[in-house]
Amino acid sequence: MSKYLYIYYEIYKREFLSNLLLALIASKKNFKIYLGTNDVFKLLLKNKLITPGIFHTKSLTHGLNKKNLHKDLKKNNFLLTAIDQEHGVINSGSYDELFIKPRIHEDDIKLCNAYFCWGSYDYKNLKKKFKDKIFHLTGSPRVDLWKSRFNNFWKKDKNTKKYILFVSNLSFTNNHYSFEDIIKRKELNNYYKRAPNYKKEEIAFYKYQKKSMKKFISLIKNFSNKFSKEKIILRPHPTEKKDLWEKVLKNCKNVSIKPYGELSSYIKNAKCVVQDGCTSAMESYISNVPIINFVPIKTNQNVFGQFIKKISIVFLLFLISSKKLSCIEILFSLTIIFTRGKGFSITNVAF
Repeated sequence: MSKYLYIYYEIYKREFLSNLLLALIASKKNFKIYLGTNDVFKLLLKNKLITPGIFHTKSLTHGLNKKNLHKDLKKNNFLLTAIDQEHGVINSGSYDELFIKPRIHEDDIKLCNAYFCWGSYDYKNLKKKFKDKIFHLTGSPRVDLWKSRFNNFWKKDKNTKKYILFVSNLSFTNNHYSFEDIIKRKELNNYYKRAPNYKKEEIAFYKYQKKSMKKFISLIKNFSNKFSKEKIILRPHPTEKKDLWEKVLKNCKNVSIKPYGELSSYIKNAKCVVQDGCTSAMESYISNVPIINFVPIKTNQNVFGQFIKKISIVFLLFLISSKKLSCIEILFSLTIIFTRGKGFSITNVAF
């Protein structure tokens, strides 16, 4: 077997370090490893500047360009392996409709030599659907970095002041592309052809984000104003524009906007993480950092991120709006309660 390993990443701040961990482990097996982006590998392959080996990609099915790249790799005697950087586990509804159909097509399965799974849930579902031997229950290097064995890698100096971390998940309403462009791009890459119900769910999620965005911004501004001595960090989703946050939070002197660097470092050094149905909640849970799942809008339409309610304090704004305590005071109280001492219990609480 060739000892060349080519690891493809899409979003640097989300994937690079976990791929670097994989590369370090592979180096102990005497592999020669190259990490790069799609454009880099396409250029190298086109000019025959890379030796056949294992090409490890971050997702299997996307559009025609990705399919053609995989076909070219196979023609040139490469082995193709994959682990999806998305997982779909935090969503309710049909895993087949929301994850498998949009992201894994049977034709691409035929090109793949090995597909690595995050856990038993995706492993069992994928094995059941495709009845193929390429699936392997390995875990994810990205998740491995969340675990306690890597705490010293992420932890900052003990004298560094801890903070409240707000993680934004406005991937549709604050994206660099308009929502119309996002839909067109996915249509071009046949996402909705593979999974017709997926478009309806994403439109519902966009409508939810339009409403929840205003509430999330208001929460941060009010918290900043009421607790001006607290250090606050806002971490936008990797696909979000920084400009919006700079504009709406310009008067919040104790808020820092941090779109760069690894999210794991911010989570590990936080008092508490506040988000709405985001993968950051899974990481916070594994990292033993308290999570508040801020749910400002009552809806039965949004299926994304629902699993998070099972592992976090669920802060249902619409259920406490008529009570004397403000949402900010409750949030702050929860923050203090769940960050005293080293131990705490994650509970599903609706106020």
